[in-house]
Amino acid sequence: MVEHVYYDYDKKIECKELIELKPSKDMNAKKIINRFVCDWQDGNLYRGINNRANLYSKLSNNGGNSDDKIRTLDRYLKRFKKYINGFTTNTKDVDLLIKFQHYGGATNLIDFTYNPLVALFFCLARDKKESEMYEVISFSKKDYNMVQDSDMEDETKNKKSTSCKDSDKSGNRIQSAIENNSENCSSTVSVGAKVNYGKSSNNVERFSFNLANIIDYKPTDNDTITILEPFVYTNHRIINQQGVFCLTSLEFEKEETLKFILKNATVYRIDETFRVEILKILEALGFDEVHLFPDLQGLVEHAVSKY
Repeated sequence: MVEHVYYDYDKKIECKELIELKPSKDMNAKKIINRFVCDWQDGNLYRGINNRANLYSKLSNNGGNSDDKIRTLDRYLKRFKKYINGFTTNTKDVDLLIKFQHYGGATNLIDFTYNPLVALFFCLARDKKESEMYEVISFSKKDYNMVQDSDMEDETKNKKSTSCKDSDKSGNRIQSAIENNSENCSSTVSVGAKVNYGKSSNNVERFSFNLANIIDYKPTDNDTITILEPFVYTNHRIINQQGVFCLTSLEFEKEETLKFILKNATVYRIDETFRVEILKILEALGFDEVHLFPDLQGLVEHAVSKY
């Protein structure tokens, strides 16, 4: 008989393991932090949440059907592309979407981190809703696929070429992808095709997608979650947060997304009585707004949250 572990029993949403960190004579803030450090292994991914809506992508929260969402994201990125060169010379397919996401744009991505203490900070930094809990979800590297911008694969294959006239293999792919309609967006590369691009720094297999496939991402029931890593780390927020991004399907309803993400997840549930003390220790270790958001916005948020 299969034993079910429920993240949400009422909705029958399962997870791989649920670890409840509750007050007891053997449990305190330091031991909770130590638990995360000791459980960490190379390649593990984490996300801290205090509101289950944070496990849906920002674009999924906007309502509408999947075609509407795809067209909306295409328009967002087309406008973003028009002006982004005024701020950066980096216009790779993957990084355009990631940059838009990380500065508050509505996309089909969800932020994750390699660092459990970063996730623990984001879990506890904001007040939870009354009906919610402080939670950190975790995946081992066998529970996700890593994808990379297909420009990287193309450049490797064509590194001896002095030029490339095919726009689908040049830096212009992004322009053609975002200008095409949703039907054409899914035609460039079969989403089900897994193109092995070697290993990432944590020895996770990479698969190659381009921007059109990422926008129109359709996982199967048997798939593990798919993680998108920045092609070039130029954003200091992402560097300090050790950030990567989970792809979600715009065809999924919210509950489908939740079930898909959580089915292979370990969930740490932290009792709110530990919150203040844990945040105090994390700040001493350099995990706070001013370090994780190394810009003026982060400094303002840190001052406001502190005083």
